[in-house]
Amino acid sequence: MSAHVNHTLQISSGHAAATVWVRLALVALVLIIIDPFARADNPPVRLLRKLVVMGTECSVAVVAVDRGRALAASEAAVEALRAAEDRLTSWRADSELMRLNRSPVGVDVALSEPLSVELAAAWRCREATGGAFEPAIGMLTELWDLRGAGARPDPRALAKASLSSRQGAFVLRAARTARRVVDGAALDAGGFGKGAGLDRALEALHAAPGVSGAALDLGGQLAYFGAAHPTEAFIANPRSRDRVVAVVAVPEESGSVSTSGAGPRSRRIGGEPLTQVIDPETGSAVREYGSVTVWAPSALMADCLSTGLYALGADEAARWGRRHPEFGVAVIEINGGQLRLTPTGRFERTTSLLSPGEGKP
Repeated sequence: MSAHVNHTLQISSGHAAATVWVRLALVALVLIIIDPFARADNPPVRLLRKLVVMGTECSVAVVAVDRGRALAASEAAVEALRAAEDRLTSWRADSELMRLNRSPVGVDVALSEPLSVELAAAWRCREATGGAFEPAIGMLTELWDLRGAGARPDPRALAKASLSSRQGAFVLRAARTARRVVDGAALDAGGFGKGAGLDRALEALHAAPGVSGAALDLGGQLAYFGAAHPTEAFIANPRSRDRVVAVVAVPEESGSVSTSGAGPRSRRIGGEPLTQVIDPETGSAVREYGSVTVWAPSALMADCLSTGLYALGADEAARWGRRHPEFGVAVIEINGGQLRLTPTGRFERTTSLLSPGEGKP
């Protein structure tokens, strides 16, 4: 994750609705920011801030009563994202997560309140997906060189790493402590780090005075509440991020939309197209087959679930969505050049596949 930060501010006020195009890695969303409390003598301020944080592009849209409060709220959100990066990055040896990964086997390690909460949530998502989402895949990530050009691991090394990347490799203990149980096991926040950062940023925005809504797009994942609530999400072709192929209506309550699958960082290893997603059951990078988009009430949950459900495969992901209608799950599968869309749960009645030529830029 990069600590480099660039900023661009766009501020507008008045009655006209501000339309913000948010380009996601796999999802493009139109945010129509409307303040329901706007009055002629006191129009809301709409601020859009763009930066690079957690190694990816981020936009922070804030609706507030005045410019000063919008700026202060956006700064609080950015600081929350930076703190999440410092806590969860695996690119620096001094992060809290990496210190836990280097801890001796069998020794309890004290956790900060944020990391304790985030790991507990990741554990719940592992259980909810039957282990398809697994936070302890650090060795497998390294073997497949998913942060580099990609590599096909030696079968014996892969088998050993798979044994170190299963449930039970780390144990969460009482009094905010964790224990590494398996030698060589390593946690990787790649499947939940963005969601964790978004949740912390939203907490900061909720607490900021004078803010009536906010929407954040962090590297393709959206999280929002209040007056910045989006109305629709446009899902891109899994193999062509610039072409929209489906549209979903976003549930009315606050939440997050995350997509996993193919994307700009997918690669071919030995002629086989592979994604950034690891299947904990086999220890292998998942084959490219389409995408899975998830709506959940928290960003960390949406992040984890889209990763885990993609690892399950298109059919199993759709079945999971039908068993859990409290979430929104939209599966796009590419078969012989044709796209098949399967919406379930909160997306079931509000999702449609666009005809050729109907897609949005």
